[in-house]
Amino acid sequence: RRGDGSDGITYSHAVRMPVFYGMMLFSFLLAAAAALNVFIPSYAVSLGYPLTQASVIASAVMVGVTVGKVVLGMINDRSSALGIVVTVACSVCGLTLLMLGRNGITVLMAGGFLFGWGYAAVTVESALLVRQIFGGESYAQIYSNIAMMLSVANTVAAGGWGLLSDHTGFVPVFCICIVFMLILGGIGFYSLKFKQS
Repeated sequence: RRGDGSDGITYSHAVRMPVFYGMMLFSFLLAAAAALNVFIPSYAVSLGYPLTQASVIASAVMVGVTVGKVVLGMINDRSSALGIVVTVACSVCGLTLLMLGRNGITVLMAGGFLFGWGYAAVTVESALLVRQIFGGESYAQIYSNIAMMLSVANTVAAGGWGLLSDHTGFVPVFCICIVFMLILGGIGFYSLKFKQS
């Protein structure tokens, strides 16, 4: 129930709603794509960059995470839909630039920085969307269930990306992550449409 229209949806009601499972999938895909972070230095080394430069690229990702958390929070205060757009756009642009990494260290650093915004969204975007969609009444219980998918995704993706990259190289992995981001963007907008209905 929504109570007086502002307190939110109860947990028992939420688990019977498709949007609840949509947000679980949203969180899974977001965390799975973000788990690629641990492979970025290895990817840079595979392109022929020395380990010192690969470490700089990893640092660029972390700068993107730091900036992304602050800015995504500010954006979501204004518009959750815009938060989804920025998350997806930065992640897709970042992954695309990473795939073009042979063009120079600057391209890789820019890609890592933008990818960091997607990594930041794991803890920012998913939590704020759940609050926006389901309200505050059972927020802790609802979000704790949805947040379990973050851990599941990290567990599955960490091994999965490594196995896949060993057999196909990194570019197919980046392409899959781009698809993940586009799908979760659609799920996010569907979820917000539910909220407005």
